[in-house]
Amino acid sequence: MLKLLMVPQVLAAYVILALIVGLLGRNKQVGFWGFLVLSLVMTPILTGFFLVITRDRKIKTIPARR
Repeated sequence: MLKLLMVPQVLAAYVILALIVGLLGRNKQVGFWGFLVLSLVMTPILTGFFLVITRDRKIKTIPARR
């Protein structure tokens, strides 16, 4: 099992999935870097579930002048 995890293709796929989760989480409360680190520490699939349940980041808007 450990040999399978050290195959370069498996490691590349893991990092690519972590990057995808990070990109999907860039507008969430945690942000890109938070989801990327969380995906690398945990699995990207489990972090994807966190992605679904977290809130979107509140965007501050400046009221228009009249």
